[in-house]
Amino acid sequence: MKQLSAAALRELILEIQTQLSHLSQLEADIQQTQADLAHDPDQAWSYYSALSLHLHNFYTNCEYIFQIVVSQLEQGLVIGSGWHQQLLERMGAAWENQPAVLSLESLRLMRDFLTYRHFVRDSDGLELDLPTLNSLLESYPQIWGQVKTDVLYFVDWLRVLAETVDNSEKAVDKSAEL
Repeated sequence: MKQLSAAALRELILEIQTQLSHLSQLEADIQQTQADLAHDPDQAWSYYSALSLHLHNFYTNCEYIFQIVVSQLEQGLVIGSGWHQQLLERMGAAWENQPAVLSLESLRLMRDFLTYRHFVRDSDGLELDLPTLNSLLESYPQIWGQVKTDVLYFVDWLRVLAETVDNSEKAVDKSAEL
């Protein structure tokens, strides 16, 4: 793990919290779109298209958190073919003194969202895989709740680390004054 100042760790925490806020807004958007679909089934294709994009964005925003963690705390981003899968797998593993960002259960569930993200990204926008979409929509509340819990746990770990680093920095400053 890279050595970061307490200020850099607090900036990392703020970036992660900003992404969590975006994900909470996305949760509200998904709920609203599902309600709209229930009230206006004649527009089902439009609502399902929106929901498909929302699930794509869910994974993409989670992945952005993963990229932030790797780029700030570890020795750089994962690159090369299959980097999305490698990045996700890395989030389920402890790294040096750093805990895993995702629990094994979250990691397992997020693999399906990664696969769907690839489907949405690679489709021409006219294709919908309704069975998969409905399955993911059904599991979405559970996985979002679990991922949020996992990431908040990781943020708590970052806070403790920032306080520890801050105390060390203050101790060094005091000893320099002597």
